[in-house]
Amino acid sequence: MEKRVIKIYPSVVIRYEGEETPVSLKWYEQNRDSLDFITYLLIIFYQDGSKEERYFDTYAAMLAAMQELYTSLKK
Repeated sequence: MEKRVIKIYPSVVIRYEGEETPVSLKWYEQNRDSLDFITYLLIIFYQDGSKEERYFDTYAAMLAAMQELYTSLKK
């Protein structure tokens, strides 16, 4: 049985005060000058309460993955 996606959260992983943490793209854009960028991240939440994290080197790669997910959900 295939898991049902309920939310896709595009984000960025940053290093802040020595810790690595995901933040929203919007927050990152507003504060990018004072942050250490690490990678792009999609967090995918499923109906059963589980989640999956997918990491990307570029924004374009993350967008392509989001489009692929969206296309697969419409089938």
